[in-house]
Amino acid sequence: DVLLLPVGGGPKAYNAEEAAQVVQTLRPKLVIPTHYLTQAADEENCPIATLDEFLSLMQGIPVSRANGDTVTLGPSSLPAEGTRIQLLSYPF
Repeated sequence: DVLLLPVGGGPKAYNAEEAAQVVQTLRPKLVIPTHYLTQAADEENCPIATLDEFLSLMQGIPVSRANGDTVTLGPSSLPAEGTRIQLLSYPF
């Protein structure tokens, strides 16, 4: 039901297109994107992409943004139908 999905590409993660295909194939209730470029990384030396490309490919899927870097999940917090994307906020 919950999919932690690396979306930034590079040698160890799906790129945005591959990640979108995984979501379409598995149809999880909740997707938590991982392994993407943030402001904490040196863009010149980091071979991964930002979250933006993945989110643009996932248009139509609701996105929730947490106010922190943790989220508490349980059966009642998952969508009854369809998929939702859960983003976390990281302190930098």
